[in-house]
Amino acid sequence: MLAVLGVALLVLSVRTESRSSDPMFTAALFVDREFTGSQAATVAYSAAFGILLVYLPQVSIGGSLLAGLALVPLTAPVLIVPPLATALARRFPPCAWFGGGLAIAAVGAALLATNASTGNPSRAMTSVALALAGTGFAACNAHLTNVAMRTAAGVQPALASALNFAARQASIAFGVAAANAALLAAPASSALPTLATVAGLISLGGAIAAAMLAPRTWLDRSPADQEEHGQ
Repeated sequence: MLAVLGVALLVLSVRTESRSSDPMFTAALFVDREFTGSQAATVAYSAAFGILLVYLPQVSIGGSLLAGLALVPLTAPVLIVPPLATALARRFPPCAWFGGGLAIAAVGAALLATNASTGNPSRAMTSVALALAGTGFAACNAHLTNVAMRTAAGVQPALASALNFAARQASIAFGVAAANAALLAAPASSALPTLATVAGLISLGGAIAAAMLAPRTWLDRSPADQEEHGQ
């Protein structure tokens, strides 16, 4: 019932906004493949990272202290990588930051799933896998909002920023729901491998989409460029 109501409200919202002279939301932004690419990376990053943040403490063994410590390798790169990403921003195009970051996260998640599937998983290898995934997520996240607003320059950069934020929140909810569905279908003993696999597949899909759609150069668009992109 709730799903039907949600779809109905979505259709009504799109119909209302398309008829408005000053819409709160415009699908024109998604005509730009570069904006779409940055949002694909946002969705994958938020969903996969959210899965590990929400569920990792629940499947960790050893009490709340060890559960909290398990998150440190995953979250520490968020403090370390962004300053480096800012300093090195122009050396790599956005598609490399997004696609490469998510690919690294996918490798970390795969390593986590493989290690967790063994009879006696190594805590050191678990930390390495989480640190690798966290580094990839942090590299991807460093420029997401910036690129989203640049691709919308001259149109509605504030709207682009708002859509980027909304995509983050909705994707976390989607990721948690997908992980929960996977957990319900998997044996309790394989909880961590299942979560890592779901997070890794989402990251890999986002990496492919970002590599194909995200900007291959940093966008400093002139009015002529904006007009060419339908802006």
